[in-house]
Amino acid sequence: MEHERLIEVKNMYKNFGPTKALRGVDVSFYRGEIRGLVGENGSGKSTITSIISGMQKATSGEVFYKGDPWNPDSMVEAQKAGISMVLQEANTIPNCTVAENIFAGRFDEFSRFGMVNMRKVNEEAQKMLDSFGITHIKAADNINRYGFEDRKLIEIVRCVSEDTEIFVVDETTTALSLEGRQLLYKLIRQLKEKGKSVIFISHDMDEILEQCTDLTVLRDGEIIGHLSREDMDKPNAEQVIRLMMVGREIGDAYYREDYDISHKDAVALELSHVTFGPIRDFSLKLHEGEIIGFGGLSGCGMHEIGRLAFGLEKPEQGSVERKGTKIKGCFEAIKSGIGYISKNRDSEALILEGSIQDNITLPSENALSKGGFISPASEKRLADQEIEKFLIKCGSGKQWVNTLSGGNKQKVSFAKWTAKGSDVIIMDCPTRGVDIGVKQFMYALIADMKKQGKAVLLISEEMAELIGMADKILIMKDFQVSKEFERNPELSEADMIEYMIWEGRRMEWLKKHIYDIAAYAGLVVTFILFLIFSGDKLSYNTATVLQSGAAYAIIALGSVFVYSMGFMDVSVGQQVGVYAILMIMITNRIGGAAGVCAGFLVILALALVCGAFNGAVAVWLKLPSIVTSLFLMFFFTGAQLLLMEGTGTSSISISTPIKPQDRDMYNLMLAAAIIVVAIVLTCVFKFTKLGKYTRAIGANETTAAQCGINTTKWKVIAYMAFGVTVAIGSFIMLTRTGSAGKGTGSGYAMDIMICLILGGMPLSGGMRSKVSSALIGTFTYVLLTNDLTTMGIDLNMINFVKAVIFILIILVTCRKKDVVLPR
Repeated sequence: MEHERLIEVKNMYKNFGPTKALRGVDVSFYRGEIRGLVGENGSGKSTITSIISGMQKATSGEVFYKGDPWNPDSMVEAQKAGISMVLQEANTIPNCTVAENIFAGRFDEFSRFGMVNMRKVNEEAQKMLDSFGITHIKAADNINRYGFEDRKLIEIVRCVSEDTEIFVVDETTTALSLEGRQLLYKLIRQLKEKGKSVIFISHDMDEILEQCTDLTVLRDGEIIGHLSREDMDKPNAEQVIRLMMVGREIGDAYYREDYDISHKDAVALELSHVTFGPIRDFSLKLHEGEIIGFGGLSGCGMHEIGRLAFGLEKPEQGSVERKGTKIKGCFEAIKSGIGYISKNRDSEALILEGSIQDNITLPSENALSKGGFISPASEKRLADQEIEKFLIKCGSGKQWVNTLSGGNKQKVSFAKWTAKGSDVIIMDCPTRGVDIGVKQFMYALIADMKKQGKAVLLISEEMAELIGMADKILIMKDFQVSKEFERNPELSEADMIEYMIWEGRRMEWLKKHIYDIAAYAGLVVTFILFLIFSGDKLSYNTATVLQSGAAYAIIALGSVFVYSMGFMDVSVGQQVGVYAILMIMITNRIGGAAGVCAGFLVILALALVCGAFNGAVAVWLKLPSIVTSLFLMFFFTGAQLLLMEGTGTSSISISTPIKPQDRDMYNLMLAAAIIVVAIVLTCVFKFTKLGKYTRAIGANETTAAQCGINTTKWKVIAYMAFGVTVAIGSFIMLTRTGSAGKGTGSGYAMDIMICLILGGMPLSGGMRSKVSSALIGTFTYVLLTNDLTTMGIDLNMINFVKAVIFILIILVTCRKKDVVLPR
């Protein structure tokens, strides 16, 4: 049983354009083993496991799982069959609970009549955490409370179950703390003892030799050889493995061997009394020929320092200077000789859908151009020089960067600044995900930069890297420097850890709830002004606010479905106009209550069709939601004009308006309708798959899909649900006005967006989306409009004020670098 073959790979090839990632690979994985896969970046390790686990397809070859042909369409299908994979990068859904992350895509197990029993979800998630020995994480907590290391543990819990047969660990330990690594090691040993198979990918040779029972070495997409436990126990095992990996001896030198902390007197980069967010009055001088390292825990502020130094963030106070030149942005930074290697490689450091050559040469184009023209030969020569220097595995410099392995991508992000000849380089986690051979090369390059008199700002989450390379190490905690260390052969990680641990995140609760607090404050202020200005007209004004706000409230509540996914719909106003006109026409033709019912059913059906169309086109054509909703906006504008032309008038009225004596009852019914819809939608968002899945899609669509959520299906359903509320809102608006015509509904889309942002709704969507935001924002908006009207301000000025408020809120919101506007 223990040596039963679980997975067999036969003659597997995988091509990414001209690059051959795998070349006829034959390998098998057995029960009861922890099989290590090692090799340089681009050797094919992750490619093999990604094909086995359903992330991608092989170009050719066969895979057999438990003796049967295996060709999964997705990671979800593979996980259901018993093959789970944990990646190096973050793969959790923010702004929801730990339990919701663990069971994302599996809420059917806890659902009854469409309602999810969150108590059971939390209980089962906590049992799973406890069974893994992860007792410090609570299932009911918001996942944002936990750092990157703990989130990786949560991912592991999500992936591994009793049904797991093969567990793939793809460089995951680089993201774990020491305690987290020990938990993972314990888990993989337990899986081995149960007769499961573990595939362990790592660049850490020590943990490979300590944890693995067998080892397979790859180079350039081919299997170089296999080592048994007996082979790995030999004294020269590490040297043998390295030689197999790189095809040459790479020696023992790794970090700097000198302890010379001297540098030139000239200051290469200076941050003077800089304030940015929680970073206060920070100063730093980086000299020519000096390597200053920054270390600390996630969220300590060190990454922000790097961004400030390169001009990616603008200080609120103080300045960043390079030889007398103020760095106000990236342009000045690059022009003055500063380079920056971002931690967020794929989103900031590289143009993924660009060639290696373009990525390397872009910062150097000014130097390569003559009279505004760039020599292709010069570009190629410069790019080829860096490709050769960094041993980037590619077919040519014309190959797209998104076809490279993570390590080779990192080499490109490094190479563009060495090609530019930058004298100051800010490196944020520069060797993350890079194999041992390239790390050694990069460390030698950094040491050589020091000798050349260049300045390096080295930000790293690896303490050994800082100890091995930096002249001076600044440990950050709570957004300030807690301790400074100079280069010393006796310095250890233990010396630094106590200065990194958080004493508490100041104002954490306030920061987390700042938008909610502002939204409630806005509602309270506008309500107080409403009471003051209303005077003896309080009863009349209350009815007006309720009647005018009802339609907005219903539509805004429904729009949370769309905005929670990070999408938007600008056709709302035109839809409202068409639905109102159709409602009047049908009601007047049939007459009485039957006419009202028929009219409402027709516009409800039309709203469902439009919602399905909007969602389907956005999903299947992969168009931004604003594009499809703009099409619908023009379509409904034309429909509105055509309908009114048929009547021969500019507006039409309903034949059965609400009688004055029935207005009080009508107002009560409106209030009841708003309350009922709000309660229903709150329950939908909190306790049903529709609410949870749409928010998960907005938070992290890739992770949502990998959790088994059918993102296509739920996007379409969300748009249809929104369509229903637009139809109801149109009906309510018509009962108040009694008429409709050309221009009816104009401006509704902007008004709804203002309602949402006034209520604290994050425009980027995600798990922070709430129904309450729509309700609070709507009545803040309606009360504000009423207050301005009562004050005697004319309509044009009111619209101007609303536009200013909208722009100000957008500007304030978008100052946060992680905010994304609706797409």
